[in-house]
Amino acid sequence: MKSVFILIITFSLSIKSSYGQQYVWTQKQAVPGLARYSSASFTVNGKGYFTTGADFTIGQIYNDTWEYNPVTNAWTQKANFLGGQRYGAAAFSIGNFGYVGTGWSPAATNDFYKYDPVLNVWTPISN
Repeated sequence: MKSVFILIITFSLSIKSSYGQQYVWTQKQAVPGLARYSSASFTVNGKGYFTTGADFTIGQIYNDTWEYNPVTNAWTQKANFLGGQRYGAAAFSIGNFGYVGTGWSPAATNDFYKYDPVLNVWTPISN
């Protein structure tokens, strides 16, 4: 009976320790530039990208593009988004390319663009 009691206590402690872990947030390099609303983002080959967006407090709409490298914890500015200044765009990645389109500029748009991170080039694609 004593061994069953010890087994139950040991099992209970192991459950508590596995669920009682403390998760710690680690601050990384801050995004460069001013704060923005409704930017588009995607990932390609382990790097993060964001582009476009707006800061309505100062009346600014953006078309810049930034790459985050988690290995170096650094942001690098890339080619400006070819579709011009906009916010609320849709974004995703397929394979080695990022795609951004639609959104507002300030009117609704329906165009789409492909980003090649190796060549650092935006190319228009079919709407």
